[in-house]
Amino acid sequence: MTQEQKQIIINGINNNESIASLARKLSVGESTIRMFIKRNIDKTDDTLCKNCGKPISSLPHHKTKVFCSDKCRMAWWNKNQANVNKKAFYTFVCPCCNKETTVYGNKSQKYCSHACYIKARFGGDTNEL
Repeated sequence: MTQEQKQIIINGINNNESIASLARKLSVGESTIRMFIKRNIDKTDDTLCKNCGKPISSLPHHKTKVFCSDKCRMAWWNKNQANVNKKAFYTFVCPCCNKETTVYGNKSQKYCSHACYIKARFGGDTNEL
């Protein structure tokens, strides 16, 4: 594809011209036009940090970054905990103290606390809990 054809495609896309009409105009396939657009025009390399709004540049063929740093990521999650739809809540009965407990994210958890785990594993006085 020549530089002139590339410029015609860019101008056509900016003027909301269809891919089919560009393909007819340049005598190339529609898939060629789509691939050129995908590789050269649809680049969304610069996004904004969800927390602070600072521009983030991401590498092509890599997952798009949402936050500029771990500090911003943690700050955003701490501010928006109520907005996150958490589905992984599990309820179980502790085999040591028979207390019903709800935990998030760990469906294989057996004990309500570390103290119950130690007591069940190694034995101990029941009054220490």
